[in-house]
Amino acid sequence: MPDTPPLSVKDQKSIQEKLKGNALLASLMMTSPASAFQYLGYDFKTTDFDDVKPPTSEDAALVKKILGILQEGGTILKKPHVIQPAADKALLKPPIPKKKNGRPADITLGVSKATVQYVLEKYTKTSFKGQDFYFPSQNWWGIDVKGESISLDLTQEKAQIVAKLQGKLSFSLWLLGVKLYEWKLEFPIEIGVLAAFFVDEDGLLYLSISKGEISLINAPFPVSLTADLIEKITSMVPYIPLINLPTKFDLPTTSSYSTDEAAVRLSGVSIDDQSISLEFQLEESPRS
Repeated sequence: MPDTPPLSVKDQKSIQEKLKGNALLASLMMTSPASAFQYLGYDFKTTDFDDVKPPTSEDAALVKKILGILQEGGTILKKPHVIQPAADKALLKPPIPKKKNGRPADITLGVSKATVQYVLEKYTKTSFKGQDFYFPSQNWWGIDVKGESISLDLTQEKAQIVAKLQGKLSFSLWLLGVKLYEWKLEFPIEIGVLAAFFVDEDGLLYLSISKGEISLINAPFPVSLTADLIEKITSMVPYIPLINLPTKFDLPTTSSYSTDEAAVRLSGVSIDDQSISLEFQLEESPRS
């Protein structure tokens, strides 16, 4: 054990304050303590820390990315860090049959962004908000995560869901045989999902989380943690139901006392920044 502590109390408190205000720096400390200390101006190597292994090749690439942003003065990612590619690039599954003879939709129904957001808020209250996500502790850090909110952002042909969570992170490091103060901090976690649209066998249209592209928006995590994060998010919120699709419409006739009942099938889905449009085509067998 060294005659003097490797870090003074003042230095340790200073590091904790810097961690609190910088999600990227906290992420770097989780992934590679030596790299975090070197960034802060302390000349320590991985071998100076007890029970800390060098980052894997995947984590080493992540460390390089984080350091590049930090050195430019950034505290969050410049663009989302994809941790799960989309299962399928198709917007809707199962695939929709092509329109007959290329004709336009016979009927179009619009679901406003406000309506979808309302559905999300109700779903969030029962299935996400306040839910705890527990992760196995590592040698030098532990994390607990609690769900807060889910919101929707519509852009041209894309529906992005943003899940906000609150993380509680603690670091407990041994440096050159000396136990440092335990650092504790809370920080927001933002997860973006480019959701896929699916229709089940009962005609329910829903947004699939488990099949969509999942990204970390503000700060990345070590690879070992992201696998757990994906599993926990997709098991807790695998999909979000939106609307039961109609299978028939009543069409007017010459008689004021009767209608023709026509079957319809979904022929397309389109998205803009205000709504989701569902396109239908009439089947050619109305009731006589």
